[in-house]
Amino acid sequence: MIKIDFNKQNEKRITITGKSDSFHANVKDITYITYEGSVSIVHLANERKYSISHSLKYFEENLKNDSFFKVHRNTLINTEYINGTQTTHRERSVNINGINIKASRRRIALLKKFLCGKLPFL
Repeated sequence: MIKIDFNKQNEKRITITGKSDSFHANVKDITYITYEGSVSIVHLANERKYSISHSLKYFEENLKNDSFFKVHRNTLINTEYINGTQTTHRERSVNINGINIKASRRRIALLKKFLCGKLPFL
């Protein structure tokens, strides 16, 4: 179960409860979320990772309007942590905290337009 609420400083927090444990984090501390098999992996700015059995679509819907952008069918990134993008003939990626994350051809083009201010937030 995922619960999103506001703490005393009016920052959005996420509480994720698994079978045996739960964790709390500020939404702004999530750098990116990947979906592998049937598990979503939430990556935080402090380099911690949490595995959750929710689909990426579930996170997309719950983190709408919070600077998150889907760059690939299995990856949702927090645009606040983007260090740069790289496009070659064969590959496209987004650099987040020194990690290159694969991006689709169409989504990288939309992301670049968004970052240049030519697109409203999706």
